[in-house]
Amino acid sequence: MKDHEYTKLLIEQYKIMVGSTEKVTEQRSKSNTFFMSIVTALVSVSFFVGKAFEFTFISVLIIIALTILNLIIINFWNKMIESYGKLNKGKFVLIFELERKLRSNLFEREWEILTNKDNINYEPNTQTELKVVSWFKKFIYIMLLCEFIYLFYLFCKYIYFKMNFIFA
Repeated sequence: MKDHEYTKLLIEQYKIMVGSTEKVTEQRSKSNTFFMSIVTALVSVSFFVGKAFEFTFISVLIIIALTILNLIIINFWNKMIESYGKLNKGKFVLIFELERKLRSNLFEREWEILTNKDNINYEPNTQTELKVVSWFKKFIYIMLLCEFIYLFYLFCKYIYFKMNFIFA
């Protein structure tokens, strides 16, 4: 294979890899939107169930179940973000290798500039997305704690009325 044909092949491979990273970014964005929609929908359904059934013992148990489901979904969301981050990292390793062969290191140089703490205070998307998921998880844990406190309150109220009925 001649140098010209080899370079042309490398350029085509380079284009494919760059296009592939763009597709992963699009899919990643859709995935985040999907998970965020599910989590917020479950929170809304929880409040609707509570309001519709006047926050009775049974409705609070349903709300707790939905909240636990939300935590499970958030863990899947977290794993998905980590997976996309690793996938992108692998793709960029290949792009950097192709750039070295082409004697052009635009993406590699851009990454050096972004990650140099003196130049730009850049935070990779994976870290930012994981922070968002972490805040959602904290919110859901606070909700779960409040739900258990309310459940305990309902239980104590029930016991109190039963004791008053027995001793009255």
